[in-house]
Amino acid sequence: MTVKEINLRVILSKEIPFILIEQIKTEKWTPQRYKDFLEISESSESNFILGIFKGQVLIGFCFISLNFLENCAFINTVSLYKEHRENGKTLKSVIEKLKEFIRIGRLTSAKFMTDRPAYFKRMKLKESKQTILEYRVDHG
Repeated sequence: MTVKEINLRVILSKEIPFILIEQIKTEKWTPQRYKDFLEISESSESNFILGIFKGQVLIGFCFISLNFLENCAFINTVSLYKEHRENGKTLKSVIEKLKEFIRIGRLTSAKFMTDRPAYFKRMKLKESKQTILEYRVDHG
């Protein structure tokens, strides 16, 4: 899928098919909890959901938070229907569209949250000087 075939536009959480949320695997929350989170988040001016479209057909979404202090976007989630992934070609086109979005929005950078950094490095994204560190508490 080429960059020209992909369009991004703001959508509401209720427009996201549940299957796209179920595909996002995590131990931290259920798909319903994430859907509820998106509903709450869309009322914030710094959070929004971009629908990923091929023509008029929704093929995925991404959840983005803006950091106004650093003038950057934090791309937390990208989810695509499996049948539209095309061995990473669609995600590559989505990343190019997001780069365009960052330039047009006059943001200085975009930071991607991922568990597959090697893939994103192949897309010409650089490792950030900032690193996410995690502290876990066992309440059990």
